[in-house]
This record gives sequence, structure tokens and C-alpha cells, in this order.
Amino acid sequence: MEEKQNKHEQIVRLSSKLYPNVSCVERCLYTATWIYGVFMAFYSFYIASQTEGRSLSTVILVRPWWKFWNKSIIPRDGSDKEWNIWKLTMLEVGCLVAMYPVLSHLCKRVFNRFSLIFSVTYSV
Repeated sequence: MEEKQNKHEQIVRLSSKLYPNVSCVERCLYTATWIYGVFMAFYSFYIASQTEGRSLSTVILVRPWWKFWNKSIIPRDGSDKEWNIWKLTMLEVGCLVAMYPVLSHLCKRVFNRFSLIFSVTYSV
């Protein structure tokens, strides 16, 4: 009997180290806080998905970037990502593509030995 009681005391001692004694009110407060946090996460996700859903079918009036001489405004689908991709590509890479024939001709005339290396590195 004493051995059983000793084992029970040891279990109680270990459990008090693992699970501190917390009052019922404090446990309820922690549980309510956790439930509120989960609810707010779901609510935030719901609001973000609704906002994103509304932006999927928008029409925006913009000036076309490829007709910089024309001031007319045309409708554009707000969910069309290709519009922005081509615009960024033209701004970043367009000048390099446009300059290639001039630089290639210059390299062939002046630095004939390096023309192959130039062509390979410029295309990469």
C-alpha cells in the first residue's frame, strides 16, 4: 500500500512540474483567448479572400504603354498580369534588345576577334 502511495506522490510531483497549477478562471481565459485567436485568423482569411475576389474582375482605364505618343485611354482587365509583365520586360530588356544590332556591328568592325564571344555573352 505504501509503495502505491509513494508512486502516486511521485506522479503528482512530476505532473506538477509538467502542468503548473492554474486556476479554473485562468484556464478558461487561456481557452477563450485561443478560440478568439483562431476565430480572428479565419475572419482575416475570409476578408482577404473577399477582397482578392473583388479584384479579380475589375476593369481599369489606362493609357497603353506601347503607344506613348497617343494619349487615348483604353479599358484593361485588372486581373491581366501579362500587361504588367510585358511592360516590365520592355523597360528592363527592351533597350538591350534594341542596342544589339548596333553593338554587334561595332564589335565585328572594331573587335573582330571578340565578335563570337560578344554574341554568346550578349545573348545570355
